Amino acid sequence: MKKLTNFLIKIRRKINNKTLNEYKSIWNFEKSENPILKLDTDYFDVSILKSNHKLLIYFSNRGKNCIDLGIFSLDDMKLYNKFSVLFGEKNTWSENINRPCVIKLKTEYYMWFTGQIRENSCIGFAKSIDGIFWTIKENPIIIPEESFEKNAVMNPCVIYDNKFGI
Repeated sequence: MKKLTNFLIKIRRKINNKTLNEYKSIWNFEKSENPILKLDTDYFDVSILKSNHKLLIYFSNRGKNCIDLGIFSLDDMKLYNKFSVLFGEKNTWSENINRPCVIKLKTEYYMWFTGQIRENSCIGFAKSIDGIFWTIKENPIIIPEESFEKNAVMNPCVIYDNKFGI
């Protein structure tokens, strides 16, 4: 665990103007109470962002084949609200939605996610003004086209660079 912590510190020295060392005391990296976050179902592939002194953690929920949102207070890192993210109309290419990547730019939230139906997986896109209610783009934005992809593209990751605006 110590090697992982040191590796993370080297990769990203600052998160929202605080160093990872400052967060270490909040998240108890060195204590035996790991995992640091215990929830009541099978969550995986999280996307984390800070918004108004809260930490928003979007989870894939294997039990419900959906994305849930946990809202944590940055003061004590306690979970104080958890609910399912709500998407508008369903579409024909994503019965299951998971593996979110969420960013907030100005007043809007943007999510890239894996949409799955039967054996096929694509990357989808959705927008929201509150981070809870989302409108999904009608068609996937990335689909498997190459032979090595077979029938799946998954796990989107988007990084926004404020300096270049992209």
